[in-house]
Amino acid sequence: MNSFITKKVVSHQTVPETLRKTREEQGLDLLEVSKSINIQPKYLQALEDGAYDILPGEIYAQQWLRSYGKLLDLDIRWLIKEYDREKGVQMQFSGFVRPEINNKNWLSWLNPKTLRVAGIAIVTIAFVFYIGTGVYNIIKPPSLSVNEPLNNITTAARLITISGETDPEIELTINNELVLADINGDFSKEINLSLGLNVLEVTAIKKHGAQKQITISVFRQEQQVNRVNTSLSKQFDF
Repeated sequence: MNSFITKKVVSHQTVPETLRKTREEQGLDLLEVSKSINIQPKYLQALEDGAYDILPGEIYAQQWLRSYGKLLDLDIRWLIKEYDREKGVQMQFSGFVRPEINNKNWLSWLNPKTLRVAGIAIVTIAFVFYIGTGVYNIIKPPSLSVNEPLNNITTAARLITISGETDPEIELTINNELVLADINGDFSKEINLSLGLNVLEVTAIKKHGAQKQITISVFRQEQQVNRVNTSLSKQFDF
């Protein structure tokens, strides 16, 4: 009397249901199966989900199905026959695409090549911006302002204080005479005024040559008290 080995078949279940249920009954996970039959987990998951459309080709699909069925001790002929039937039904309704797969289409442009090009573009833009900012900072004139005295004033004082602000580490001159500013760029200096018009040229110069100049005009007149004393002396001179 001959003995036969009967492969396990669950006729009322689909191929995906049979694969998943049998694997779980045997206490296997997809990673263990993947290592055993050398098939990527994502393709095993596709077989268990019935997502045949994402498999790389019919030859691969049937070969992987045979390997998976053999590992789970299933009827290979039934698996292939049932797979062909289910695949045919899917092809009849191929116009109905599963939303979860279709929603990923907007990410299809994300690949190593486009990411590399985008990365190079970002680095190039950043480099050009950095160079442009550096060049602008070199060629733009330094900031300079004079707080006192006001321009075009008249005074009888012999000395006048000129003060203001500029950028730190700037070479500052007043009428070509070097003036030291503090670490914040603030400066102050007393200037001897001559009688009549005095032109004060305040110049801030960067290390690379860019400069800014402000011209202040101050008119010094004689003190009135001296005129009165001189006039009185002449009137009472015997």
